Amino acid sequence: MLFRRKISLKVLLILVLLLVGTVSTLSYYYLSYLPSQNRSVKVTTFQVRPDVTPYITEYAIGSETSPNAIASDSSGDVWFALQNETAIAELIPENGTVREFKLPEPGNPQIYTWGITVDSTRNSVWFTDILSNAIWRYSISTGKMQEFPLSEKSSFPLRITLDSEGDAWFTELTSGRIGEITPSGQITEFSINGTAGASPGPSDIVVARDGTVWFTEAYADAIASFKNGKFTQYPLGRDVSYPTGLVIDSERNIWFTQHGPSFVSEFNPSTHAIKTFSTSLPPSGSSLPYWIEMDTNGVIWFNEHVGNAIASFDPNKGYLTEYEIPSRVSGAGNISGALTVTLSPKGIPWFTEWFSGKVGMVNTTNSPEISISLSKQISTPIYVPVKSNASINVEVSSRNLASTLGAEVGNNTEDFQFSFNPQSSAGNFSSTLTIENAGSPRGDYFVTITAETPDMRVSLILEVKSS
Repeated sequence: MLFRRKISLKVLLILVLLLVGTVSTLSYYYLSYLPSQNRSVKVTTFQVRPDVTPYITEYAIGSETSPNAIASDSSGDVWFALQNETAIAELIPENGTVREFKLPEPGNPQIYTWGITVDSTRNSVWFTDILSNAIWRYSISTGKMQEFPLSEKSSFPLRITLDSEGDAWFTELTSGRIGEITPSGQITEFSINGTAGASPGPSDIVVARDGTVWFTEAYADAIASFKNGKFTQYPLGRDVSYPTGLVIDSERNIWFTQHGPSFVSEFNPSTHAIKTFSTSLPPSGSSLPYWIEMDTNGVIWFNEHVGNAIASFDPNKGYLTEYEIPSRVSGAGNISGALTVTLSPKGIPWFTEWFSGKVGMVNTTNSPEISISLSKQISTPIYVPVKSNASINVEVSSRNLASTLGAEVGNNTEDFQFSFNPQSSAGNFSSTLTIENAGSPRGDYFVTITAETPDMRVSLILEVKSS
């Protein structure tokens, strides 16, 4: 049984996904038309110096630029959108060169871009723009941009990805459609019919190796697929809240973020089984994981835009690491606005900072300064009787840095209670964690046990069975 954490969220522009909607039956139709002509763009070039810390490197693009959406090309250069510059930009990390490419739309005061992807084979960059209600393509070879207007006003084009043929697939959050643009420029939109015309809120989108298009439905609390002209919907149940980012692992399981309750989940489309774990919780009480990626080792990366961290989770080891972003803006909730994340071909996580005007990366070559492990005599899963107590030992090594311990449950919080003895110390220390079940029903749960320092939080995701 899943439990939706009760949280209090500040009203932010970036929380537009948190609108309520439902969908019941699915059908589709398509619209097809031609784009505008290629137009030349203005290019501006400048240099930036990185600010390097042990785990995070940041490049200050400009405090008023509001970077959002990010992708990497095959050479490791990073592409992103600059909202207040009405431009996309390229960062060359090796020498700090930034090139800005202005949209050829003089009347556009800004660009609202949540999705960008690079077709290195065809030397082009695709990106969404909510304000112009269009998909855009920038040709790196010719230096020109092409606009692909959408058929319905205020469609809210959100995320975009490429398939193996170079077709760009994208979601339209408010019109309830997904779309496809071929390399030759043919655009087709497929409509998902919702209840009384409501949109299911298609959000993130990926294409599997077999060509199946998968996407989250944030308003309908569902995941859906599209193949051979047919939509299939997978309702996730009433206890899943705002599925947003998604990625597919090697076993064809779907991993997705729950943006509202600070959860990350694994969904098996064959069995419909869902496993959910919690991130650690910052002082604000919620981390709000947003978009999600997976590297070649099967490690999952995602951004926590209220937690102000970039996180990695290794499903095989049950190990979660959350890297604190150094920058914070006091007038924006004391966070940097880490809204989007991507992985370079070398597996380097890159992210944007909407409030601070920076683009950052995680220094994955540096090992975490703290670690956490169960004592050797403990085996998993741990069985906790209903309405009883059970104790486990948790050993924490912090390399002589101050550490504190905490615990959360991904799919139930009300009826589990946690206490540590001791809760904090300096250097290496051991603590006994008491897990008390005060009435959770029989079932499988995933406890997140966390040690933290000012720079990071590391956690074990521990399976607990209530029996």
